[in-house]
Amino acid sequence: MEDRNRRPRGNPGNQRIEKSDRNPRSDRNPRSDRNPRSDRNPRSDRNPRRSMMPLFRRPKNVPEDAWGVISNTLDASLRENVRARRWKNFFRLAYLLIIGVILVNVLSYESLLPDDEPGDKSKPHVALIAIKGPVVGEDIHSRGELLVQYSPVKSALEDAFENKNAKAIVLSVDSGGGSPKTSSSIYNEIVKLREENPDKKVYAYIQNVGASAAYHISSAADEIYCHPMSLVGSIGVITAYFGFQDLLDEYGIDYRIYTAGKNKDALSPFAPRNPEHEAKLQYILDKVHEYFIEDVIDGRGKRIDQDNPDIFSGQIFFSDQALDIGLVDDVGYFDEIIKEKTGIENIVDYSIKDINPFYSLPFNVGSGLATGLWETITSKNNYQPN
Repeated sequence: MEDRNRRPRGNPGNQRIEKSDRNPRSDRNPRSDRNPRSDRNPRSDRNPRRSMMPLFRRPKNVPEDAWGVISNTLDASLRENVRARRWKNFFRLAYLLIIGVILVNVLSYESLLPDDEPGDKSKPHVALIAIKGPVVGEDIHSRGELLVQYSPVKSALEDAFENKNAKAIVLSVDSGGGSPKTSSSIYNEIVKLREENPDKKVYAYIQNVGASAAYHISSAADEIYCHPMSLVGSIGVITAYFGFQDLLDEYGIDYRIYTAGKNKDALSPFAPRNPEHEAKLQYILDKVHEYFIEDVIDGRGKRIDQDNPDIFSGQIFFSDQALDIGLVDDVGYFDEIIKEKTGIENIVDYSIKDINPFYSLPFNVGSGLATGLWETITSKNNYQPN
């Protein structure tokens, strides 16, 4: 006998199925037709930054009004602790990064210095002293570059002359010049030590550039040599300053200065040009130039062509020109010349490595950031320098 209460299978006649005829399980889970992720994350349809879902559930024995105040207080306290912990972690990471940069800079600053020449001080050798970088005063601190200063060079010279195994001294010169006071002091120190130790020869070898104060130092040596591609000379003195008087007048800016002494504001860039002040400055330059010329003539003697007006004009010469007018004794390569003159292959570096890594740290970090910023700008804008 057919059971009339039995529901037929399928959907004969494509009849519409009412909600009550659907799968009864759907009644138990009214959210089954929704995105399951939205069930697990009820805040998915809201801005997570503006979401302030309570982090605590109200106990049954606490009134709803009282719990609202307690819950908001606890939520605010917890969120503030989370923010504080994030900032604390950020600063810890920043401190570690800074310490790491300092350690790397300290451990690697030796790479800024010239490679030590192989050699043994206990055996006959040639003492090498580097004259590389700007010639500066004692109060200048290195920011990562090599500097020529009186005290380190003096100490290296004294060590080299005191060592009996140092048969000759070579000044490895690569500098565009700098302070006349420093160059004059080093010049006099070399001359004095040469007179005290007449058996030891001092040679100067110019690498890339031996100009101005650097050539001043070189002229104290017994003989001067240079590389075939060297630039030599620039026996002159220079100074310069800007003048902003016309610019101030254009914008209606009044320059006011009060001095005790009529020459106290000499050469001020904001004051009009004063022929009297400029004449006094020119006198100083001429006197420094005279001392410079005198030392070069004393050091080079008759080897230099003193009748050539270009030699002391501040002009810089190529290697073959410097040889023709007597600024150098010969042109050649370092190893060949040193071996020919001394007959010794053992070379020991006496240079005082006086670079402080903590002075160079800000410069290195700043230059790295500037370089990265410049590369970013040029890469985005396809900038091509003229």
